[in-house]
Amino acid sequence: MFATLQYTSWEELPVDYQAFFIELMDNQPQRGRVLFALYYYWFNIAHECGHILRKAYGTRAESRWVEEQAATEFAVAYWRAFGEEGRLAQLADCVEDGKRLLPNPILPDEEPAAYYDTHYTELTQTPHEHSYLQFAWVLDGLAKKQDLTAALRHLVTEQAHAGPPMTPRFYLDIDVHLPLTIIPDLRQVLAGHDVILPPVEIVQSFSPAIQFVGFGS
Repeated sequence: MFATLQYTSWEELPVDYQAFFIELMDNQPQRGRVLFALYYYWFNIAHECGHILRKAYGTRAESRWVEEQAATEFAVAYWRAFGEEGRLAQLADCVEDGKRLLPNPILPDEEPAAYYDTHYTELTQTPHEHSYLQFAWVLDGLAKKQDLTAALRHLVTEQAHAGPPMTPRFYLDIDVHLPLTIIPDLRQVLAGHDVILPPVEIVQSFSPAIQFVGFGS
C-alpha cells in the first residue's frame, strides 16, 4: 500500500478562502496566515498520517466521524511526544478563537456522526462548515492525555511497542515546505515503536478540501 498526501499552500488559496481564515482571526491577516500554517503545514500532517496508519493496519473506521476523531487524537499524542506542547497551545488559542465565530453545521436534532457520515463530501469541500468540526475535534483531542504509545495501541495497532525516550524537538519555521520534513521524522519516531508508516507521496496543489490523503496498492 502507498498513500498520496495532497496539501494546498496559502498562496494557492482562492481569495475567499484566504479571507475566511483572516476573518476567523479578528480580521488580522498575519494571524489568519498563522492559523492556516499551524493547522495545514504542521498539525494536520500528523493527522493525515494517522489516517494512513489506520488504513495500513486495518483499524480504519467505517464511520468518517469516528475516523476523523481518531486521526486527530493520534496527531495530538504525536506532537506531545515530539515536544511541541507550546505550539499545541498556540494552535488551541487559534482554533478556540475561530470556533467561536463559526456555526455548527450539524443541527441540534441531528445525530452528529450519522449526519457527518451522510454529508461528508459536501462538508469537506466547504471549509466554512468543516472548520467548526475540525476545530472541535482538535480541542477534544487536546483534552485527552494519551501518550504516544497508548495512542498507537488504542488507535493503530495493539502490537505497538513502547518507544525509546525522545529528545524534545522544535521546528523553527512553519512554512509550506515543512510537510516534506515532518513525514520522514514521523516515520523515524514510529519505527521506534515498531510501527511502520507506508510510503507517502507528497503533492502540493490546490483542492477545495485544502488537504487530504488518497490510497493505492
